[in-house]
Amino acid sequence: MEEVKKTKPLGQVLKGAGVFVISAMLVMYFVFMDQSRIGGQSPVAGSVDGKDVYYSKTSTFGRNYEKREEYYRENGVEITDAVRKRIERYAFDRAVEELLIQDRAKRAGIFVSDENVVGNIKGAYFTDSNGFNEQGYRSYVSRAPRSQKMQMEREVRSSLITETFKFELFQNIKVNPLEVEEEMLRKNNRRKVRLVFADAYERVARAEIASNTLHDYFVRESSNFMQYEIAAISVSSMSKAENIYRTLVKNPGAFAQTAKEKSDDAETKANGGVVGFFTKGDLPSTFLRQLSAIKMKPNTVAEPLMHDKKYYILLIKSTRMPAFSDVPLATVKRAYLEAKTDYLTAQEKGKLRAELEKQYGATKKFSDVARLDGFSLYESDYFSFGESVSDAKNGQLPPSSENVFHVSAFSLGKGGVSPVIDFESGVGMLEVVDAQAASLTNAATNDVQTLAYRLMSQKVNLIGNAWYEGEYAKARIVYKLEKMRGGR
Repeated sequence: MEEVKKTKPLGQVLKGAGVFVISAMLVMYFVFMDQSRIGGQSPVAGSVDGKDVYYSKTSTFGRNYEKREEYYRENGVEITDAVRKRIERYAFDRAVEELLIQDRAKRAGIFVSDENVVGNIKGAYFTDSNGFNEQGYRSYVSRAPRSQKMQMEREVRSSLITETFKFELFQNIKVNPLEVEEEMLRKNNRRKVRLVFADAYERVARAEIASNTLHDYFVRESSNFMQYEIAAISVSSMSKAENIYRTLVKNPGAFAQTAKEKSDDAETKANGGVVGFFTKGDLPSTFLRQLSAIKMKPNTVAEPLMHDKKYYILLIKSTRMPAFSDVPLATVKRAYLEAKTDYLTAQEKGKLRAELEKQYGATKKFSDVARLDGFSLYESDYFSFGESVSDAKNGQLPPSSENVFHVSAFSLGKGGVSPVIDFESGVGMLEVVDAQAASLTNAATNDVQTLAYRLMSQKVNLIGNAWYEGEYAKARIVYKLEKMRGGR
């Protein structure tokens, strides 16, 4: 494969993980308009009961997508193509949920006044230190385009209707005091454990895979390795990007010359904006979403997007089906592991279980097991059932977010040792170092109130999920995004 010249900053953007700048403040919406909405049109991810679900940046889909992707990145999850699919489906389902709630709220006669909508928009201009920023609000009212203000009002009204409907649905839910007492007892019952654990995912990821195995996979799945020659124009504002897009969408042949004249990226503008050849899996999700919207079609200009504080207009110049030798082995290996993860992890778990049982059976010492390849020894701080569990040296215990970890720990008394536990990501054993008995004697009033509120929230979530699942089952759901991505 011809080597793609490393470029800064655009080449790094395409070769890197991608960075999303996400603001939780409502006022940021006024600054960053919907980056996927050009000429009044937005890409459609699917529909519910005939109503379109848009995947523009500021739609319910877009907001949930970026929040979930940011969460994954913060927790060290690699954003592979399979992960993108899960995030997209999650975002779509959240958008469907909101549309269903909006529809049911309308049937129930729940409406929100214009005064409430305006009041909530004004609320974005309040600060703890300076109070109401009247000048900022008036600037928004006088300068923001009418379409932007209408979109904001729709978003705020939708959010208020959703919250009002949920309040009406759940206002009669109560928590029994005995439930609070039972939960307090459970919360004050604490354990301290030692854990020996091996991560099967990690072992699979670092395992050597024979070149002929990767070659056979490449041949079988060659369509997944289609490469797309990407060209991009980088500019400093969305208004510039929109103006360039409106010109180029009618005349894609002028892309190279326009890139030379107007692109801010010094490394690629001289080459007509050409960055290089990439598979779908190599592209940042923001790029892939816009290119998928044009069905990855060559010589078609994609709508502008914002990525890593810059604005881009993209073009697929050409496609090619590379030979195995033209694709980096790392790319093929990543795709192979992504497709075979469940099978390979199950195999690795079997090997690790056998090693663990053999070593512990011989010496009865966790320290000896920890010397085996891939195994680590952890000793937790005290924790309650369901709490996050940390190790003083190594941070959070890898499998402690799983229910089976807590069930195993609290089914044993002090000195008890579990059998081999099959966790989602690997295998392990735990020993209870200490067990503290529960007591309500010193329970503070605010702790009881906090716990009661948490139990109420759990009930609301459970009932809400049950309601949503029932409504979802009755609704006509059409999910188009999978097909638009070409099955990738």
